[in-house]
Amino acid sequence: METKLVTLNNRLTQLESSNKKWRVISIALTFCIICIISIAAIPSIPDVIQARKFEVVNSMGDPVVVLSNDNNGGTITVNNSFKTPIVNIGGNSYGYGTLKIQNDAAKTVVSAGGFQNGGIISISNNQGVSVLNASPDKDGKGALSIYDNLGNLTWSPISSTENK
Repeated sequence: METKLVTLNNRLTQLESSNKKWRVISIALTFCIICIISIAAIPSIPDVIQARKFEVVNSMGDPVVVLSNDNNGGTITVNNSFKTPIVNIGGNSYGYGTLKIQNDAAKTVVSAGGFQNGGIISISNNQGVSVLNASPDKDGKGALSIYDNLGNLTWSPISSTENK
């Protein structure tokens, strides 16, 4: 009877050893499969990425740069750390490009863009009231207008010519 127990004990020991080997092999094989799948899943750099909107966010998750579109085409908006838009690049309803720079109160202080006669630049005070405009007139000649803090015209070549 004792030899049967010894034989049984030896067989159990062999089975336990075999079980450990298979367990190690199974874990190693699983690890290899996971590695192969992970390597295969790493995307290559695509030629084109398309979306209706892209956002670059800060560490708080707030968008600081937004690439999007509207009825006039594509837009790029840059926000400050207070979530206020401070730069906007896009298009206007005439199909020309525009640039707006805003203060921390979201008032436009500088704008530039295209229109039917050429380009236009406008500088405004902190309340968003235009105080200087420069653009070509319908004949292509330069036109400059200066306004007071309320937006009232104080000087332009036309008004200074009429005063002479």
